[in-house]
Amino acid sequence: MDLPENKCVAHLRVKKQERHKNKRQSKKQRRKKQYRLIQKRPQIATFKHSSFSAKKLRYAT
Repeated sequence: MDLPENKCVAHLRVKKQERHKNKRQSKKQRRKKQYRLIQKRPQIATFKHSSFSAKKLRYAT
């Protein structure tokens, strides 16, 4: 009875790690996208705040 439970716990831990990794990657991608937008349209470079999303930046002009 002890073994399957441990296996389950390990599986949950792996799931959690995966979720964390995905979250981190998407965050990184979002940041890259925002930076690319700023490179493309320098007139909106004043909105280089983390509180602004890429979408907000796009519609700011």
